[in-house]
Amino acid sequence: MRKTIASLFIIIFIFCAAAHAQRPVRSNAPDFKLKDAFGSEVSLEGFRGKSAVLLLFWATWCPYCKEELKGIEDRYKELEKEGVKLLAVDVGEPPNAVTSFLSRRGLNFTVLMDKDMTVTDSYGIIGVPFFVLIDKEGIIRFANSYFPEKEYKELLRQ
Repeated sequence: MRKTIASLFIIIFIFCAAAHAQRPVRSNAPDFKLKDAFGSEVSLEGFRGKSAVLLLFWATWCPYCKEELKGIEDRYKELEKEGVKLLAVDVGEPPNAVTSFLSRRGLNFTVLMDKDMTVTDSYGIIGVPFFVLIDKEGIIRFANSYFPEKEYKELLRQ
């Protein structure tokens, strides 16, 4: 019984440590270049000094991601008007599966393909959906599994 309880505590500790393994807020966002759903290359560096960027890491198989994608589609135009560029990063799936999913859903924002998960790993993402808000200078201001409503509005006031 004691071994079971000790094992349970170790598992909980490891899970909690892993949950906080993402890149820390106020650190430099790793630059990347990924192809979008249409094959054009997009670089994070291209937004530096121009606009804040909201990354949404997601996957087609994730039910929570589907909810977030619907919600973010409803906010997409508002985000763009406020100077926040939305980049939805698909995690580890073949491009044809992603484009098929997108066409069925009618999503209009930029979707990037991280099929080898290099960018996902560089941000320390261990689960989806996951949001990362990056300011104009390339500094991570928010990193968590929910939409950063308060944080992005505060960032825009600065």
